[in-house]
Amino acid sequence: LLKSKTEYHQGGVSSSEFDTLNFRRTVSGKEYDVASTVVYRQPVFRKGYIDINYEFSISRKNSDQTTFEDDAGSSAIAIDSLSNDYNYSIISNIGGASLVFPAGKYLFTVGQDLSFNKYFQNNIEEGAYNSFLFFNLFPKASVTYSFAKLTNLSFRYSAASNSPSLRQIQPVSDN
Repeated sequence: LLKSKTEYHQGGVSSSEFDTLNFRRTVSGKEYDVASTVVYRQPVFRKGYIDINYEFSISRKNSDQTTFEDDAGSSAIAIDSLSNDYNYSIISNIGGASLVFPAGKYLFTVGQDLSFNKYFQNNIEEGAYNSFLFFNLFPKASVTYSFAKLTNLSFRYSAASNSPSLRQIQPVSDN
């Protein structure tokens, strides 16, 4: 049950109305994510090498939610503004390279990743379909100092982006 208070203001006069709403909500959904990464290392220069990496990932999400207004003595009525059947998919291709230079007890790494992401949004209830394409550059760097064979200290920097969740992006109010 949802208790609601509505206030009306007209000509400097206010009035209030209280109402009790009886909602029922059904929610179902599916999610799956698959990702794979490949890294190739090639010696370059006299002591350095290059790491080349590629990652492919796909993420699919579905949310089917329906909100009903239950009236006493009658059948439930679906509320369109609070109901939705929505699919959201992301296909990501990320490639990059890093130069790695060992120097005594130090190991220096500097690199760059390029991300190509395609977003697909399908609002089945509304018959609306959108797709978006994004390119991102992600720098990365690290310095590692080895005190002993199994003891070291590392400083790392890397950038990344997070996609919005299905709950954040689907066009329906959360009641």
